[in-house]
Amino acid sequence: MRLLHTADWHLGKLLKGVDRTPEIAAALRDLLGLVRSERVDLVVVSGDLFDRPQVSAEAEACAVEFFMELKALGVPALVIAGNHDPKERLEALAPLLGLAGARVRGRLLFAEEGGVVEVGGVRAGLLPFVSERLLVRRLFQEDEVLHRTYAEAMRRVLDNLKSPLLLGHFAVEGARPGEGSSSSTWWEATPSPGRACLWRSATSPWATSTGSSR
Repeated sequence: MRLLHTADWHLGKLLKGVDRTPEIAAALRDLLGLVRSERVDLVVVSGDLFDRPQVSAEAEACAVEFFMELKALGVPALVIAGNHDPKERLEALAPLLGLAGARVRGRLLFAEEGGVVEVGGVRAGLLPFVSERLLVRRLFQEDEVLHRTYAEAMRRVLDNLKSPLLLGHFAVEGARPGEGSSSSTWWEATPSPGRACLWRSATSPWATSTGSSR
């Protein structure tokens, strides 16, 4: 299976009062060209589709059109929310994007709740951004919260979502550039053979990467 990993579109971003949606839309068209030329089987989008909670109708339309074009190409997608994404709005868009073949997760779900999905014969864990405070409070009892850390909570979540492919939007320590990558925007931390983690980079927002998964 050939995967294309992308993130940090930031649709709806204003730069000194100028809406960047048209140039981002052009970049998404280029991305579709890459999907065609590289014969991609699955597109994974690891967060920050949108730049802020309220974006223009044009910005939302760009996202919907991208996934509709993917459907026309017969390519499914996995999508998670990043820290910039309006999580409730992304959840509201999920049924619509689902019609275009995209599995969308705006909020954290454990494996038994739908946090692990299967597409093209590959099981994938979906881990959208969740704040440190909310994650610790969700996983531990009230009297434990002050004595637990974000790392402990995240470790428990990662164990629960353990899959051959993990898509996430979170901070990590000890990551290294993916093998064969031409830039530092593709990061991987593979705990064991046959598993891969893909997440949003903290550097350049517009890099994309393709890779194969057996």
